[in-house]
Amino acid sequence: MKLRSECIQVKNGANGVRPRLVGTLVRALVICIAVSMTLPVFTATYYLAPGGDDSWPGTEAQPWATLEHASATAEPGDTVILTPGEYSGQIEPQRSGERAAPIVFRGEPRQGA
Repeated sequence: MKLRSECIQVKNGANGVRPRLVGTLVRALVICIAVSMTLPVFTATYYLAPGGDDSWPGTEAQPWATLEHASATAEPGDTVILTPGEYSGQIEPQRSGERAAPIVFRGEPRQGA
């Protein structure tokens, strides 16, 4: 009994290329590209607080201070959370968000006692 393998039995095309194998590779490449274009590579959540400092990393424990710094740093897919307080300046992102990865600026809800 002879076993036949589909991959081995594919005849070479006119140029010596295996058409089924090339077709499969092209389909796989197209799928990989489509998936990579829909997923953000990296997203971050940053925090702002009136008592923060722009030299800090922008974490909840070490927030930034200014809207300008957050606007200059935010990338597509990032979220900037403003903790309760007053801020001067304007939100003017230096980069555009994307349909699947917008840049979000939002206020953190005030905590009541």
